[in-house]
Amino acid sequence: TSLRVDILSYKKNGREFWSELDISPVIASPDSENHWIAVIRNIQDRKEYEMDLKKNSKAAKEESAARVLLIAKIAHEIRTPMTGVLGLTELAINQDTQSPVKDSLSSIRSASLDLIKVLDSVLDFARLDSKKIVLELAPFRCIDVSDKVYALYYATATLRGLQFECIVDS
Repeated sequence: TSLRVDILSYKKNGREFWSELDISPVIASPDSENHWIAVIRNIQDRKEYEMDLKKNSKAAKEESAARVLLIAKIAHEIRTPMTGVLGLTELAINQDTQSPVKDSLSSIRSASLDLIKVLDSVLDFARLDSKKIVLELAPFRCIDVSDKVYALYYATATLRGLQFECIVDS
């Protein structure tokens, strides 16, 4: 059997360098005396490359963790005032208001809820990136999503003179 090991070696001037020692038997015949071949290679470049890889990998993991934290903080900072907008909209809807105003307030509420869902998705992606999430499948009705998209964009499209329709085949 062969032996291969990495050894921290020293030059005459005291400088360190990595070398690889490879020792292998040479067997001429089963009853002959064993001989060995030893090869020493300078692997300093390889070791430096490996150390750079480890250092860069650690830096990339730290950068990723910082990015995930930043995304989570931003999403939370946006979510807090959005929750306030949602609460105030709910209060206004519950007051005795005219129908067109109530429709607009309902659209604001719907858009606010959708924005909160987007922020929750951003937080979920941040958790996914940090491997702290479990995905689940949930049923949904396409017509409900279509109705929300329609309510969200209809007013803007109308103001711009555009025709806006959502058609869902059953």
